Amino acid sequence: MTFARPMLLLLLPVAIGLAAFALARTTRRLRALAEGFGGEEAVGRLTTRELMGFPRGRLRVLGLAVAVMLLAAAGVRFGPGISLNASRPADVVVAVDISASMGARDLPGGRMARAKEVVGALLEALPGERVGLVVFADWPHTLAPITADQEVVRFFADSLAENFLGERDQGTRLSAAVGEARRQLDARREEGRERVIVLVTDGEAHEDEFAVAD
Repeated sequence: MTFARPMLLLLLPVAIGLAAFALARTTRRLRALAEGFGGEEAVGRLTTRELMGFPRGRLRVLGLAVAVMLLAAAGVRFGPGISLNASRPADVVVAVDISASMGARDLPGGRMARAKEVVGALLEALPGERVGLVVFADWPHTLAPITADQEVVRFFADSLAENFLGERDQGTRLSAAVGEARRQLDARREEGRERVIVLVTDGEAHEDEFAVAD
């Protein structure tokens, strides 16, 4: 989970504190009101509704709504991320799915446009790291071997399209993509460097997860 405007999260404790104060004040007021009718038990015999239940529930919902609004204002982002050891350099191979299903337009700009955005954001998040680029459908193809020049990777990533491969190569074999990425990492293996594979895919694989795990 990341935030585009994390400073707004400083308001979250304030909102929680105000909600707690309002809840405590409402509770005291209702208890004082109940004492005028002989206490909470007497009120319970007069009505089937719990005296404290509705106001407390309403305040909890209001507090939750405020918290959700603050998280939205802070630009909360859910999704996979990469956490690397800052003290160790890394080799990262990004494998991008360019099968026919990536041409779908169920996302703003389409799935392929979103995949390009992910690769671009990844490069920005990993300055100075060595990166390689693999594309795949039924079969994987290395567009950029692992290199310290991320602009080369960015150039090829920006040119990707779902029809980049031939019509006969339109499945989605994740295991083949992982295998090619491993070969790229093995070719540049160096002691002390982390090795990372990032799969950018819509998840519509044509094989089971055991094949990918192998």
